[in-house]
Amino acid sequence: MTYTRLVEQVLAQLGDTIPVVIVMGDGATLGYIQAVETSKKKVWFIDVIGNPTPIDKKGAVLSSVLWDFSKVFKAAVSDINKGTYGTHIYTLGLNNGVSLLQTKYINGPTWKLIQQTRKGIINGSIKVPLTPDKKSVTALMK
Repeated sequence: MTYTRLVEQVLAQLGDTIPVVIVMGDGATLGYIQAVETSKKKVWFIDVIGNPTPIDKKGAVLSSVLWDFSKVFKAAVSDINKGTYGTHIYTLGLNNGVSLLQTKYINGPTWKLIQQTRKGIINGSIKVPLTPDKKSVTALMK
């Protein structure tokens, strides 16, 4: 089964309940975008890792979670040069490489709110609970 067909089936089963699909596309991004673009209802697509807008022909991409490893890579190289590499874990997060792609579909006030929320998460004024399993996700949703 192709990724396009899989997403088409999921969208058909969800009916009108889900207006946004977020997936870690990688090589499947083309299929995901095609499925969203051909959906009978308006569905937005949010990708992960890179910018899929150059292949978005029908305006289906709302955003993407971007990963920029340059700061983490520089920290690792610095640790190699200092002889301390391997003494701690390198984590990619909002403060050093994870961001959202702003597209023309995200208006100014919404983008400003997104950036304020990002800053609040980074500085700790907004707490994001750890939900590593189904039980904790279900509890949070209640």
